[in-house]
Amino acid sequence: AIKVYTTGESFNLCPAEICQTEGVSVAGDVCVADAPKSGLVVEACQPPAELIDAVERIAAAARMDMGGVEYLTDESDGRALFYDINALSNFVADAARVVGFDPHARLVDFLEEEVRRCATATGSRFSAAG
Repeated sequence: AIKVYTTGESFNLCPAEICQTEGVSVAGDVCVADAPKSGLVVEACQPPAELIDAVERIAAAARMDMGGVEYLTDESDGRALFYDINALSNFVADAARVVGFDPHARLVDFLEEEVRRCATATGSRFSAAG
Protein backbone atom coordinates (compact mmCIF):
# COMPACT_ATOMS: atom_id res chain seq x y z
CA ALA A 1 0.00 0.00 0.00
CA ILE A 2 1.04 3.60 -0.50
CA LYS A 3 0.12 6.86 1.19
CA VAL A 4 -0.14 9.99 -0.97
CA TYR A 5 0.45 13.46 0.46
CA THR A 6 -0.71 16.46 -1.55
CA THR A 7 0.06 20.16 -1.46
CA GLY A 8 -3.66 20.87 -1.31
CA GLU A 9 -3.50 22.70 -4.64
CA SER A 10 -4.98 19.84 -6.69
CA PHE A 11 -7.36 16.94 -6.31
CA ASN A 12 -5.27 14.70 -8.58
CA LEU A 13 -4.19 11.99 -6.15
CA CYS A 14 -2.86 9.65 -8.84
CA PRO A 15 0.88 9.14 -8.25
CA ALA A 16 1.48 7.32 -11.54
CA GLU A 17 3.48 9.23 -14.13
CA ILE A 18 0.72 8.66 -16.70
CA CYS A 19 -1.67 10.77 -14.59
CA GLN A 20 0.50 13.88 -14.53
CA THR A 21 -0.83 15.95 -17.41
CA GLU A 22 -0.76 19.52 -16.08
CA GLY A 23 0.73 21.90 -18.61
CA VAL A 24 0.81 19.25 -21.34
CA SER A 25 -1.27 19.64 -24.46
CA VAL A 26 -2.54 16.36 -25.80
CA ALA A 27 -3.87 15.81 -29.30
CA GLY A 28 -5.37 12.54 -30.45
CA ASP A 29 -4.09 9.29 -29.00
CA VAL A 30 -0.86 10.65 -27.57
CA CYS A 31 0.72 9.01 -24.53
CA VAL A 32 1.47 11.59 -21.85
CA ALA A 33 3.83 9.43 -19.78
CA ASP A 34 6.51 12.11 -19.97
CA ALA A 35 4.24 14.76 -18.47
CA PRO A 36 5.70 16.83 -15.63
CA LYS A 37 5.61 15.51 -12.08
CA SER A 38 2.84 16.80 -9.80
CA GLY A 39 4.85 17.28 -6.64
CA LEU A 40 2.96 14.53 -4.81
CA VAL A 41 4.86 12.87 -1.99
CA VAL A 42 4.32 9.11 -1.89
CA GLU A 43 5.48 6.58 0.69
CA ALA A 44 4.88 2.93 1.45
CA CYS A 45 2.53 2.24 4.34
CA GLN A 46 0.98 -0.68 6.17
CA PRO A 47 -2.77 -0.14 6.61
CA PRO A 48 -4.42 -1.53 9.76
CA ALA A 49 -5.71 -5.11 9.52
CA GLU A 50 -9.37 -4.02 9.62
CA LEU A 51 -8.81 -1.76 6.61
CA ILE A 52 -7.11 -4.56 4.67
CA ASP A 53 -10.07 -6.81 5.54
CA ALA A 54 -12.51 -4.17 4.25
CA VAL A 55 -10.59 -3.82 0.97
CA GLU A 56 -10.48 -7.60 0.55
CA ARG A 57 -14.27 -7.73 1.04
CA ILE A 58 -14.72 -5.01 -1.59
CA ALA A 59 -12.48 -6.90 -4.03
CA ALA A 60 -14.30 -10.19 -3.35
CA ALA A 61 -17.71 -8.57 -3.88
CA ALA A 62 -16.47 -7.15 -7.19
CA ARG A 63 -14.89 -10.53 -8.08
CA MET A 64 -11.52 -8.81 -8.56
CA ASP A 65 -8.37 -10.93 -8.33
CA MET A 66 -6.18 -7.83 -8.44
CA GLY A 67 -6.51 -4.09 -8.55
CA GLY A 68 -6.45 -1.00 -6.42
CA VAL A 69 -8.85 0.42 -3.87
CA GLU A 70 -8.34 4.05 -2.92
CA TYR A 71 -9.68 5.75 0.18
CA LEU A 72 -9.49 8.93 2.21
CA THR A 73 -9.45 9.04 6.00
CA ASP A 74 -12.08 11.33 7.48
CA GLU A 75 -10.17 13.55 9.90
CA SER A 76 -13.28 14.13 12.03
CA ASP A 77 -13.84 10.50 12.99
CA GLY A 78 -11.02 8.43 11.42
CA ARG A 79 -13.36 6.48 9.12
CA ALA A 80 -12.07 5.23 5.78
CA LEU A 81 -14.05 6.63 2.85
CA PHE A 82 -13.57 4.44 -0.23
CA TYR A 83 -13.83 6.44 -3.44
CA ASP A 84 -12.07 4.62 -6.29
CA ILE A 85 -11.99 0.92 -7.16
CA ASN A 86 -9.87 -0.12 -10.15
CA ALA A 87 -9.63 -3.62 -11.59
CA LEU A 88 -6.21 -2.70 -12.96
CA SER A 89 -4.61 0.17 -11.12
CA ASN A 90 -1.76 2.42 -12.25
CA PHE A 91 1.49 1.84 -10.43
CA VAL A 92 3.24 4.63 -8.61
CA ALA A 93 6.29 6.02 -10.40
CA ASP A 94 9.48 4.21 -9.30
CA ALA A 95 7.40 1.62 -7.44
CA ALA A 96 10.32 -0.64 -6.55
CA ARG A 97 11.92 2.19 -4.58
CA VAL A 98 8.66 3.34 -2.96
CA VAL A 99 7.10 0.00 -1.95
CA GLY A 100 10.19 -2.20 -1.91
CA PHE A 101 9.24 -4.59 -4.72
CA ASP A 102 8.48 -4.51 -8.44
CA PRO A 103 4.67 -4.68 -8.86
CA HIS A 104 5.09 -5.40 -12.58
CA ALA A 105 7.01 -8.60 -11.76
CA ARG A 106 4.33 -9.64 -9.24
CA LEU A 107 1.62 -8.99 -11.83
CA VAL A 108 3.42 -11.15 -14.40
CA ASP A 109 3.94 -13.90 -11.80
CA PHE A 110 0.22 -13.79 -10.93
CA LEU A 111 -0.84 -13.95 -14.58
CA GLU A 112 1.58 -16.80 -15.33
CA GLU A 113 0.13 -18.75 -12.40
CA GLU A 114 -3.41 -18.11 -13.68
CA VAL A 115 -2.39 -19.40 -17.13
CA ARG A 116 -0.81 -22.48 -15.52
CA ARG A 117 -3.99 -23.16 -13.52
CA CYS A 118 -6.09 -22.89 -16.69
CA ALA A 119 -4.07 -25.49 -18.62
CA THR A 120 -6.30 -28.37 -19.72
CA ALA A 121 -5.84 -32.03 -20.62
CA THR A 122 -6.19 -31.07 -24.28
CA GLY A 123 -3.05 -29.00 -24.08
CA SER A 124 -4.85 -25.70 -24.37
CA ARG A 125 -3.28 -23.07 -22.17
CA PHE A 126 -6.55 -21.14 -21.99
CA SER A 127 -9.95 -22.50 -21.14
CA ALA A 128 -13.40 -20.99 -20.80
CA ALA A 129 -13.92 -23.39 -17.88
CA GLY A 130 -10.77 -21.94 -16.18
